[in-house]
Amino acid sequence: MKKTFFLLLFIVSAMAIQAQIKTIPQVPNKTVVAMLKVTDLTVTIDQIDDVNSPSLSISPRYDVHYTVTNSGTEDIAGLDIGLRADFYKSDGSFIIGNSNFGLAGPIVEQNEVRVMKPGAAVHRIVQVYPQQPLYFNVAYKLVIKVDFQGKIAEANENNNTAERSVTPHSDYPETDYFLTGVTFSIQTGNDNKEAKNSSVDFNFRTGRGTMTYRYLGYSDEIKANSTVTITPNQCVIPSPPGPYSYENSLQYYKQNGIRLDIIYDNVIFKTDAWKVNAVSVTLQFTTRNGTLSPSYGKKTINFPGASGILGYRFGDDALNNKYQNRVLVLRTSGGNYVDKISGAGATSQFMNVDVLANL
Repeated sequence: MKKTFFLLLFIVSAMAIQAQIKTIPQVPNKTVVAMLKVTDLTVTIDQIDDVNSPSLSISPRYDVHYTVTNSGTEDIAGLDIGLRADFYKSDGSFIIGNSNFGLAGPIVEQNEVRVMKPGAAVHRIVQVYPQQPLYFNVAYKLVIKVDFQGKIAEANENNNTAERSVTPHSDYPETDYFLTGVTFSIQTGNDNKEAKNSSVDFNFRTGRGTMTYRYLGYSDEIKANSTVTITPNQCVIPSPPGPYSYENSLQYYKQNGIRLDIIYDNVIFKTDAWKVNAVSVTLQFTTRNGTLSPSYGKKTINFPGASGILGYRFGDDALNNKYQNRVLVLRTSGGNYVDKISGAGATSQFMNVDVLANL
């Protein structure tokens, strides 16, 4: 009986203890993942249209269709997004493009991009051309860079450029003709150019000042009251393509004219002088195969006003020729815009050689 009593007591006590135990619900752990903030821009070139034509310019021009994308997770102010375009040569050196531009620059849609949301893509068109001449039929890389000034701190700075290969050509028939020959005819007055004691440099340039041909150190005598013809002995146009470059084409000379610098140096005797009465320049334009241009195969430009003294003049220091290194500059800076080697607007000017640097 006692055993039964104690057994029941034990069971009742155990049930009471079990009733006092509360079940605590399990709360799963929450892991908070912070969204990584990323600022990143990318640019792609979608299409390039060659828009070079006679109505524009002989400098190659391209309409570049491009897309700028906000590939990050942050808003980006549109006005902070600047781009630029440049042309790269095969050796890696570059030629500056026409301008820096932003998303609010020359565009198809005339709305200004204020803010680029994450994932947004903006499509634009900009006309690009080089700041200096390119060679025709030579491949270049046209490179567009977004955020070129580094105003926006980006997670990836290596995806900010896009590039395409372009090969300039011309729609001008006269870019098929090049200056392959040039001669200078010099008429001397009553004071000869001495042999050996003096030398003359003949520097032939485009009207914009780029030297293309020259004769350095002409030391032969030019007799009084005679006419001689000088042929340059150096072509100084970088090769390739040498004479067959844009800057040496008939079209380029027609647009920019010519310039000839005749630099006299009375090396030995400081009282030597040379009287020039007249100068003419004969140009020869041919194709690569040597076919003469039908209109400018042989073109002579006369400079009848080129009359004066090079070297010593009355009143100069007979012991020092520092200020006697005189130059005769001949230019076709006048004329009309279409053709500056037509013969109109030929000018000549005598000056000290030091002034050349400012021309």
